[in-house]
Amino acid sequence: MRCHDVDSRRDVSYVKGALEVVVTMCRSYVGNNGEALQLTASATDRVHQQSAEMARDGLRVIAIACGAEPGQLTLCGIVGLKDPLRDGVVDAVHRIQDSGARVMMITGDSQETATSIARSAGIYDPHRCLHAHSFNGMYSFPVALTRPMRIPLAAVTSGR
Repeated sequence: MRCHDVDSRRDVSYVKGALEVVVTMCRSYVGNNGEALQLTASATDRVHQQSAEMARDGLRVIAIACGAEPGQLTLCGIVGLKDPLRDGVVDAVHRIQDSGARVMMITGDSQETATSIARSAGIYDPHRCLHAHSFNGMYSFPVALTRPMRIPLAAVTSGR
């Protein structure tokens, strides 16, 4: 989103989204004292490590950045959103599995987040995970997409 700051009379872009996308638009990050520091490879690695840790806890991680130029943003931080399973999901999954049907989860979440959610739902099986890179060459018929798709973890399945 692009806004006009009346006080400074400048346009400011605000961006939120997947860390791996937003961080490529950033050249700096907000330090502990609020100052803008250069976003080095080391700093980027630390942010990715923190994001992975949050995702392993089942949080959906969103990056937030701002700046005057779209390719010269400052990474303001990352936010972890908890989206707990609804009541009754685990019981419903068990009933479906007991009926002989296979339960699948399709998500655009990071692999760590999807794995945590699948474990909570009782459907995680590390031997039956299908990741985005597995889709390449999977179909013998043409698959037309109206726009590019990125699926970090496509499906997690488990039989009982």
